[in-house]
Amino acid sequence: LEPIGVYLKSYMDALLLLAESRGYVMNTGTGPVEWDLEAIVEALNAGEPYDAFVAQLAEAHLTRHGALGIDGTPAPMLLQNGFTDDVFPPREGLKLYNDLHRRFENPDVVLLMGDYGHSRSANRDLAAEAFNDIATEFFNSRLKDEGDGPAPGSVFVYEMTCPAVGDDAALERGPFTAPSWRELAPERVGFGADGVQTVAWLGGDPSVGLNFDPIPQTNPLFGTFDPCKTVPPPTWPPGTVATADLNVDEAFTMAGLPTIRADVVTVGSFGQLNGRLYDVDAEGNHRLITRGTYRLEPNQSGEIVFQLQGNAYTFEAGRTILLELAPSDAPTFRQPDRPFVVEVTDLSIELPVLAAGSAPGDVEGGDGSGGGGAAIPATGGGAAAAMLIALTSASIVRRRRVG
Repeated sequence: LEPIGVYLKSYMDALLLLAESRGYVMNTGTGPVEWDLEAIVEALNAGEPYDAFVAQLAEAHLTRHGALGIDGTPAPMLLQNGFTDDVFPPREGLKLYNDLHRRFENPDVVLLMGDYGHSRSANRDLAAEAFNDIATEFFNSRLKDEGDGPAPGSVFVYEMTCPAVGDDAALERGPFTAPSWRELAPERVGFGADGVQTVAWLGGDPSVGLNFDPIPQTNPLFGTFDPCKTVPPPTWPPGTVATADLNVDEAFTMAGLPTIRADVVTVGSFGQLNGRLYDVDAEGNHRLITRGTYRLEPNQSGEIVFQLQGNAYTFEAGRTILLELAPSDAPTFRQPDRPFVVEVTDLSIELPVLAAGSAPGDVEGGDGSGGGGAAIPATGGGAAAAMLIALTSASIVRRRRVG
């Protein structure tokens, strides 16, 4: 459980406000630590080094919550995550999907992903209707023995298209389908940067994090629900962020979780590296495609490998793909308190890419075409208590997952 990850501050702080305004919040010390929302938010906002309460909280979530590692034959599972969901991104479902495939032969688990879920998701109609149809087929086949339903292991993905909101919203593309997650995007596009770069505490451009905060209710001037939002070129003080870029000669569609690699030499404790991947237009405007954060160990040195949250998105010819490693992604993730400096060399990123010529289509036994049923809301007052366990677990484990 060491080191504890980076606190998902925007969502947890907002959840406490929601719970206090709409329902009962447990009195501190009167129940299990993982239900004590006020104490959780207070302890995590206090910053590093975290105390014994946070260690106890992490242990409780590891041992008492979640489906990872449960013994016995798993029931059929339908997992859905939003590529642009900043609280439950694709890796949350993928951890379980991959764990089941490691431990069982051909487990009956189906994966759905798209621009759908909590903010910054646009909750697109086509994906919502298609996912509801797939779910209906899944439950009819598994529970009522009606039809075949989607095949075990199969994956259905809808692409994020821009603009995503308003009357001019572009039609989503999908579903892109595959028999398994590993077969969805078999090709790779990679790029990197030579030389030594420096990521420094309190460096970077703090306006970027403010503008991509997924909770506009608590950040009304800058926060956003729009996954396609763009910002002007950031202003980075020299020697405070690491970057790499690629000019796109031929359009391609990324689908999955980009993997970052670098060699680091860190001076300081409780540092973090925040990866942000942008699509940059000819005027220099930056659209955030995916993000992710990595908790550094005290004075850590050597190779690091971590994955961003992922997306399905087409990079068009003539655009620039830019990777930024920043010292903070506040307020979405908690601003680090203590000074640190990281020398970064051999920075690279690898993007999973759909095979050339891939087009939306169906997996045998699954329709996926959409056309009926109302989507279940991703958030709401009644969901606050039900979200607490999963959300507090997600809030403290932003670490170095690769899968």
